[in-house]
Amino acid sequence: MSSVSVRLEIFLFGKPGWEIEMEGKKLDVKFADELRDLAKYLYERLNKIAEIHEKLVKNGWKAEGSLYDITYWKDVTLKQAKQELKQLGIPEEYISFMEEIKPEEETEEEGEGEELVAEELEVVEGEKEPRRYMYIM
Repeated sequence: MSSVSVRLEIFLFGKPGWEIEMEGKKLDVKFADELRDLAKYLYERLNKIAEIHEKLVKNGWKAEGSLYDITYWKDVTLKQAKQELKQLGIPEEYISFMEEIKPEEETEEEGEGEELVAEELEVVEGEKEPRRYMYIM
């Protein structure tokens, strides 16, 4: 039987069309200012994510890269993970997805399985707090 663990994801950055509205537009000289603003935003965001990465790895989280984000996991409960993130000063808006994976008791018919409890945060422009979604499967 495996122990309880938490997996979380931190989104790095997406395709240019996700980060800045430019597809199908005529781009005049003012677009250079939009690019500079995006560059500043991404610089600040990625530096903050680098700080978060250092904190998580130094505190025992395992990390793996993917196309648009970094996935972290650790053998803790969801409650413990939330407490740890708060103690480390990691802002919730940087966590794009967090889930707890719990082992289920073994049954004769099914064998060992896992129950997935996931929490997803959606940052909505203009709202102070991220929207929370919980999934239990």
